Amino acid sequence: MIRSVAAVAAGFLALILTVMIGVAAATAALIPGGLATMNTAVAPVSLPASYLTANIAVSLIGAILGGWLTARLSAPQQRSNVMILAGLVVLLSVVTAMQGVETGTQPMWYRWIVPVIGVVGVLIGGGLGARRTPVEDLS
Repeated sequence: MIRSVAAVAAGFLALILTVMIGVAAATAALIPGGLATMNTAVAPVSLPASYLTANIAVSLIGAILGGWLTARLSAPQQRSNVMILAGLVVLLSVVTAMQGVETGTQPMWYRWIVPVIGVVGVLIGGGLGARRTPVEDLS
């Protein structure tokens, strides 16, 4: 049980850190004014397509990494732990998508594609991580 919780938590942490770092880099590189603009109360009128594309790519990479790590750290419960991580991604993504976003900053399709990308990425990463022998129990 503890191993399963730790595996899902580690996968989620890897996913979140990858996305946070990637989004900060995309913001700095692709938003006019960079991070300083995003830290102001005035949001840009619209986000560039290159920024949205970069965020989708970073989300996919983070989800694959999170799914892979969860599977690698999970002993016999690889599939169920990866599914728990996928469910957590869906839950948090849908809650985020339903929150009010400044009109015009994100297209509606973007807010709803992130949960799909997250689940697909976690499942791909989980499948890749499950192909190898899990990390042996250290106890």
